[in-house]
This record gives sequence, C-alpha cells and structure tokens, in this order.
Amino acid sequence: MPSTYAEAYRLADRLETLCEPYRQNAISWLSLCTQTPMDNPRADMLRFLSVLNPIVRETFVLHAGRVLDEAVRYFGVKHGDTSPLRPIDPAGAHQPMVGQPA
Repeated sequence: MPSTYAEAYRLADRLETLCEPYRQNAISWLSLCTQTPMDNPRADMLRFLSVLNPIVRETFVLHAGRVLDEAVRYFGVKHGDTSPLRPIDPAGAHQPMVGQPA
C-alpha cells in the first residue's frame, strides 16, 4: 500500500499538470470534496488524507485519482504537450480529435 505522502503528492502532481482554468476548477472540486481549503495542494491533501481511515483514504485516492487522470488526459497540456490526448474508445483505438481527419 502506498504511503500517505506518496498518495497526496501524486494527487497534487496531477493538479500541476493541468493548465488554467482547469487546474483551479480541479482545486475547487477537491476543496469541496475534502471540505478544506486547498491553498497548498500538497500540504493540504496530505493533511486531509492523514486523518482518514485507511479504507476511506484508499477509496478517496482511487476515485479522485481517476477523475484527475481524466482531467489530465483531456486538459493537461503543461510539461511539453501541445494538445490534449485523443479520446480512446472502449476497444482501445484512438479516436481523431474534433476537426481532425480520421
């Protein structure tokens, strides 16, 4: 099982890959979920996860991580990317971006 530090930092790092306004939207969403301000995502996420029951923490990290992964997938364009990733259909084939030839 990953440490609370690793889980908190992984969630915070996903936030950092998002461009504005998506990053701020994700921070606002996490703030609503945790019912705590997220002024410093790493420290605040660590503080939040540290007080949770391990099962609740694992479930929160799993679901919040999935949501943030999808946000990064579609909106994360920092770190050298120039466009969001293409959506993947259930069969695993990449779909063309809107306005792009197939």
